[in-house]
Amino acid sequence: MSNLYAIPPIDAFRPKLRGIKMVAYWNDSCGLMVSLHGASRSFGSFQVDPRCNPSTFDDAHVWRAFFPRMVSNRGALFGRLNYTERQLYDLVEKRGGGFHLPDRVVQSWDLLEEQLLDLIKFLWLKFPDADKVPMIEMAPPPNQYGYRNLHRTRAEAVLCAQASIDAFPDLTAVITFLLSLYLSADKEFSFNLAFDLLHRRKDNPISVQWLTDLENSYVCDLRLGMRAGLIVKPFLTQYGSYFERFVMAGVPIWVSWGFDQDWTAARPIDNFVNRFFPPADLLQDTKDRFAATREVQEPDFLKFSDDAQYDAPVAEPLADSWLKEGVSVGNNHDDRELPRSPSPNLEDSDEPVVGSAQLPGEDWVEFFERMDRQRLAFLESENSQTKQRRESREREAEKSGRPSKKSKVFEWTRAKSGFWKRVPIASADVQYEIEGYTRRQCRFMGHRNEWDLCRQIPSHSPGEEGGRIEDLDDVDDPSYNFLYSKAPANPSAPVDPKSPVRFDDALEDIVFPDMEDTGPFFTPADPFPLSSYLLFWHGFSCQDMPNWHPHLHAREQRLKAENYKHVAERLLQSSSGPLDLPSSEPRVQAAIDFYNTLINGVGIRSLPKSWDMGLESPNSISKFRSRFLTTWSFSSDGSVQCFIISPSMDSDDQTCWRIATKSATVVLFIYRQGWRTMVEIALGLLEAGVEFSTALRIQRNERPHRLPVSLQPSGLGFRPEGYVPTAGDLRAYLERLKDFLHSPMGRAMRMRGGIVGRIAREFVDDADVLDGPCTKTRTVYEPRRSSQVYVDDDVTEEMLSIVCGVYYVATTGRGPIKHLSWFPKEAVWLQGGYVHSSWTPDAERWYRSRWAEIRNGGAKVYTSTQWKARIRRFQQHTSKAMKHYEDLASAYVVKYF
Repeated sequence: MSNLYAIPPIDAFRPKLRGIKMVAYWNDSCGLMVSLHGASRSFGSFQVDPRCNPSTFDDAHVWRAFFPRMVSNRGALFGRLNYTERQLYDLVEKRGGGFHLPDRVVQSWDLLEEQLLDLIKFLWLKFPDADKVPMIEMAPPPNQYGYRNLHRTRAEAVLCAQASIDAFPDLTAVITFLLSLYLSADKEFSFNLAFDLLHRRKDNPISVQWLTDLENSYVCDLRLGMRAGLIVKPFLTQYGSYFERFVMAGVPIWVSWGFDQDWTAARPIDNFVNRFFPPADLLQDTKDRFAATREVQEPDFLKFSDDAQYDAPVAEPLADSWLKEGVSVGNNHDDRELPRSPSPNLEDSDEPVVGSAQLPGEDWVEFFERMDRQRLAFLESENSQTKQRRESREREAEKSGRPSKKSKVFEWTRAKSGFWKRVPIASADVQYEIEGYTRRQCRFMGHRNEWDLCRQIPSHSPGEEGGRIEDLDDVDDPSYNFLYSKAPANPSAPVDPKSPVRFDDALEDIVFPDMEDTGPFFTPADPFPLSSYLLFWHGFSCQDMPNWHPHLHAREQRLKAENYKHVAERLLQSSSGPLDLPSSEPRVQAAIDFYNTLINGVGIRSLPKSWDMGLESPNSISKFRSRFLTTWSFSSDGSVQCFIISPSMDSDDQTCWRIATKSATVVLFIYRQGWRTMVEIALGLLEAGVEFSTALRIQRNERPHRLPVSLQPSGLGFRPEGYVPTAGDLRAYLERLKDFLHSPMGRAMRMRGGIVGRIAREFVDDADVLDGPCTKTRTVYEPRRSSQVYVDDDVTEEMLSIVCGVYYVATTGRGPIKHLSWFPKEAVWLQGGYVHSSWTPDAERWYRSRWAEIRNGGAKVYTSTQWKARIRRFQQHTSKAMKHYEDLASAYVVKYF
């Protein structure tokens, strides 16, 4: 959640919610009208549902102005309401001579209704001015429309279920209204006050996860054009001092002053409303110059506002029919202010959704045919570890017939044009969306770890009786209440949402299965495991070759390795084998000589024959340079900025992107592996945990804008001084991590290498990377005197903060904000003792031990300084050795490639 617990320090650079922007209108039929939300073009079009359109409400019904014009029944809270009429018809059961919704659906709806009513009651009672305004009069709750009842016919049961679903937005409108009374102007932390009260209340405190789900729903959508709007009579309302917060919540407000005799004969009950009446000179100017129902705007209009933050809106003539029976029907609205339709009808164009892997104009049949061809190509390139993971996923999918919690899920939906599009489904919505699909209509692609829900596929094979897919998480226990916590085993012993951090069993497979000391980062049992590492990563052979140069060891004596243990630890390979090997063994002594030669910064000409970069080496790596075409660019200081690896001139590789890396060490590693295509290189680098980019060449004028950068990243949210994470915080982090890494930006995180790439590996599959750039927002390489550039997906500090689980915590007085995180931030990791060109066995051992701490309840979040101390290890030795080798590799590539 981005805004729980505390109000952060004032920051003038953080984005703010919109303030009041006043525009005066005059109309012969209704007199003076003052818009508080700016020009009327900021309001959307007329809606068929009368609840979605602005009207005149008294204070008891002012909440109706907050009715959502776009209802999105998605997510963990409202996804349970996402049923079409046809789905409800199939869902209704015949029981006891009547028709009824299934018990699990009734329990789920009843639970949501209870939760929403609980919020309304609590927020109203805590409202400090509740005794000054009339009690709100709510619409009938959903249960009064009969979703709990037994009905005579199936059609009647369906109609009552639909009416019940339509009643839930009334409850959400009341909640949005009450939340607006607690809003702060800081856009990033606008709900802090209300959420803090809800989470800290004594009786039944609401969990972090539930509040996160609420914030991510349409209830907390504050975009202008999302709410119905209010035409207010200034002489009767007592909410004048809250109008600014209503506008901040996205509610368009018109103050209807009427004619001269109206405002001279009566005075507002709330004197604050007088701030919204224009001065006499501007009032007369409005009448004279815009008598034909046009709007007027002058800088002097701000005279009647004491708030310097009020902005002057842009003047623009309105249509002649500005008001029609008290309802705005102006057609000069600004579409940029209006929210898009909710998923699955999120996109009305025929353009595929970013990150969906669907090509322009490609229908579902063509897509699946292309995926079948891609799978065959993938199988030819995959290594043993990738094959093992894929086959394990495919066996589990065949057995269960439904998505795992690590799989991406897509639904084929029809746009308004009739084009079928592949639309991603949020993890919280999967259990609701999958209902109504048969097992045959749920297609799994093991090489991508993705599921497709496609109604175009026949429900079952000829002659086969296929049932619907059951819910993933049916709520059968009446005591289950995820508003507060999991259903307790003993009702008399409720779970405390502020319980110590522990990796809950229900979240066990959200991150990873039980880890063993196997996989790509652990080598099989080997009496000398360092041998293969030195050969592939450094081109050093431990065979009986001359490699001893005593005169090179005169410097850096304090960094010199005395034994094999020193070498293994400083090269981050201590976890891959025994450390007590005797120096008398020739290969052990060769490894010691390698390290001591490297740490002293030896030049290429002085390298012995045992190095494949040595000029006299019988295994010189230069003989492989024809495998690929390598180019590079220099930075202003003369160092190499980027290497681009492309297929050789005689290659038939048709991959549209190229491999880009900042490391010459990685370049030589690629040449040593025997890979032939860009796909093989990418799969190999992903398996090794190496940072790289998939650089796509485009025209300079086609380069999109870079991603917006937040001056103050919020990560997982701002927290007060003394903050200690709870089990709910951990759940919220894991859910947000999963959803973010399943987004199009997940592939960019997977290619980051280091701690970020390792975390992303848990959710981002190799095939996502092979699809190539999605956003194309980062310039990787700009060739000189060329109209083309190489681009890939960009990441921001905000994204990195989410992956590493960073909280921004206040300190006493005006001290700097502390950064507490579940994992070291990327910048901190790069200064630690586990940094290498690849992900090493030692880094993997540390990573798994960190997750073990979380699962066992011993996890703590640490500051950047604390993390530096915990991961320092042999940083001085390791960083120096890696830098010296990178300098050698860079000089060698530039000179001989």
